Amino acid sequence: MLLHQVNLLREVYEHRDILGKKVIESYINWATTVLRPWIESDEDLKKTLKLLRDSKDMVGEHFLQWLQPHFPIL
Repeated sequence: MLLHQVNLLREVYEHRDILGKKVIESYINWATTVLRPWIESDEDLKKTLKLLRDSKDMVGEHFLQWLQPHFPIL
């Protein structure tokens, strides 16, 4: 489930030029108020997110840089 959520955010990142500021802000708000607390509440999810971050090859370094301010657990 975590990878599906990360993939959704990656799609937002990849299409941010056509989605518009309001749509992007709503996804970021969802990610910081719903997704991040869910991840922070579970050690296995935090480890999985760390592995995803450290590997960089799955989601890309630029995406992780874009996400970093909203996910300090990274």
